[in-house]
Amino acid sequence: MEDKYILTSDNNEKYLVISRTVYNGITYCWIGKLDDSSEYFFGKIVNDEVEIVDDGSTDNSVEYIKPYLLDSRFHYYYKENGGVSSARNYGLNKAQGKYIIFLDADDYFLPRAFEILLFLIKQEKVNVGTANFFVEKGGDRRLFSHLKEQKILKNNFRAWLFEKMCPRAGATIFLRDVVVQYPFDESLSRYEDAKSLFDIMREEKIAYSPFPVMVYNQDDLGLSCKLEQIRKDFISHLEFAGKGFWEKLLLARLLNGGFYCYPNYKKTLKNKYGKYLKYCIMDRGLSLYIYVMKWLFNR
Repeated sequence: MEDKYILTSDNNEKYLVISRTVYNGITYCWIGKLDDSSEYFFGKIVNDEVEIVDDGSTDNSVEYIKPYLLDSRFHYYYKENGGVSSARNYGLNKAQGKYIIFLDADDYFLPRAFEILLFLIKQEKVNVGTANFFVEKGGDRRLFSHLKEQKILKNNFRAWLFEKMCPRAGATIFLRDVVVQYPFDESLSRYEDAKSLFDIMREEKIAYSPFPVMVYNQDDLGLSCKLEQIRKDFISHLEFAGKGFWEKLLLARLLNGGFYCYPNYKKTLKNKYGKYLKYCIMDRGLSLYIYVMKWLFNR
């Protein structure tokens, strides 16, 4: 990236904040290269900070975090365990920057990720930007999206459904003033960020970059899929009424995922969302179409 895209802030104000949540993440306490963290993380961006929020870890996670704290831009906060939404809200309240990026404990950034995301949001003149990322599972790694052009998405929900983008934590940058309007629901423990994301997607234009900026670790996807967690899952609180067609279809995709995660609760979910199950059928058809198109593309 050329030097003309170096991003600075006025009056030495904080410009970019990265908020990372950690809970018993001793396996995953890795953000980037320790030997050159400044260049690895920030590239040529100045006046930034990384907020590491330890959500009540009981292992030795803090010892793995300490080397990062030698860089004055890294800040460590310990709080009692309250869940990932509580930790994100905590980090959001501590953040001083104009823009913010969230990162989960088991995911990690790729080099110059912040430059790419900041350049995207500034060039396209939007409040939210998201970039491509790698999905890593069982040692295999694949790109999430095959969309190869930078653009402002015409319909955020449709783009997500067709897997042209996914506003994942770590791959998405927000104007902080936007996020504070939609705090994370601390009563939820799975898909906890979905409600806030849907609210933001409904109101904001989102720009997309094809350059991958992070690695999403999918290996532990099933850890929170326990029956006793159903009441704290976003799929138990879906609101279809009054939503547009593509948003309903995306809600149905989450519901289809719920049928898979909670097979013993499937009947209850079907009774709860009875008249909206037609969208689940449409989503299955769309998912099959996407699968076939990917297969043909990769032949």
